[in-house]
Amino acid sequence: MRDRVKAVMAAVFGLRPSEIPDDLALGHSDCWDSVRHMSLVLALEDAFRVTFSVEEIVEMTTLPRILKTLDEKLAAA
Repeated sequence: MRDRVKAVMAAVFGLRPSEIPDDLALGHSDCWDSVRHMSLVLALEDAFRVTFSVEEIVEMTTLPRILKTLDEKLAAA
């Protein structure tokens, strides 16, 4: 799943998947700001056919947290 999430992030941020570090975080990179965060959330919802709650969206500020949230969401489905 990590590779798939990185591919979505790369598309949203205009990078190659190999340029996405495992510790990428909102605000710690020029490519990930609040506007792109919402674009990322929408792209992840589309790619994984899930819907995130406001609380989940607020917490999804690092790649590890995104992966954890998706794991939980997909396991519950």
